[in-house]
Amino acid sequence: MGYPRARLVDFTSPGYYHCISRCVRRGFLCGDQYEHRRQWIEQRLAELLEVFAIDACGYSVMSNHFHMVIKTNPHASRKWTPQEVVRRWVRLFPKGLQRAKQAASTPAEAKRIEKEYLERLATHRDWIVRWRDRLASISWFNKLLKEPIARRANREDGCTGHFWEGRFKSIRLLDKAAVLACMVYVDLNPLRAKMVKALKDSAFTSILQRLKVIRSTTKQKRQGTRATQTSRTTVVLLPIDALFRMTTRDYVSLVAATAGVPIDQRHHNPELASLGIDSDRWFNTLTKAIRWFGTAVGSAGDLLKEAHRREARRVVNPLKIYRE
Repeated sequence: MGYPRARLVDFTSPGYYHCISRCVRRGFLCGDQYEHRRQWIEQRLAELLEVFAIDACGYSVMSNHFHMVIKTNPHASRKWTPQEVVRRWVRLFPKGLQRAKQAASTPAEAKRIEKEYLERLATHRDWIVRWRDRLASISWFNKLLKEPIARRANREDGCTGHFWEGRFKSIRLLDKAAVLACMVYVDLNPLRAKMVKALKDSAFTSILQRLKVIRSTTKQKRQGTRATQTSRTTVVLLPIDALFRMTTRDYVSLVAATAGVPIDQRHHNPELASLGIDSDRWFNTLTKAIRWFGTAVGSAGDLLKEAHRREARRVVNPLKIYRE
């Protein structure tokens, strides 16, 4: 029997999680003639990241499932004012505001009604507490990501019923080594599944976003121009240098080397060693098809702490990359 989500996820402190969702019966409901649905998922992910106290480290939208590596930040949501909480929540559920604004006869009156509506909601303390928690919850994040996609796909197919195979699977990443391994694994999904032959062709993935950042930065340096504003439909990712002691170029080079298609002659042993990773184990493990089982990944010490937090005997580590 599995653990309830409340035991798997620490909702009180920041943490990294690998979330996986599959289409019902693992059917290719986002592939072939339904390829456009992968873009739906990517666009919805970009929208939700603007609202939730959650950041994206990596993602990959496949033909019958998708992966996300995300970081929760409940401390950020606690600093929001009641007005900010309401503003974000209404972006997710705008129908109440839309109904209120229907009574307006002029744009000025619509603005006044909107202001009064938001101010009235901000006075409900119980609602604010509930919404603040939900805006930092990976459960609500996945719910509001998957449900609109399912409804939209069912309308397109003219049918009803489940689109996703149950809820989502969450794996807690207990240290930066686990985060790096998971990000590389997720970015290599299209290449490993033989959907593409090169990283640059990996559509609807975070590695493609990283490559775009590199190309954009290189172009700006050559032309001496400033960075352009990011499109609202682009998934904003946490910068690599905010996660690890490496640059975006270093990370892309590591992903390519791990895939066996190196793009340069860099040696990543020092970078891996700084995270407590054995480089031989890294390449022997991540070059193979990994089955991400269990509910947490981390070093032996971190797994013991996680087991104590869950009041469990032990937590299995499916990833053998750590130095002994």
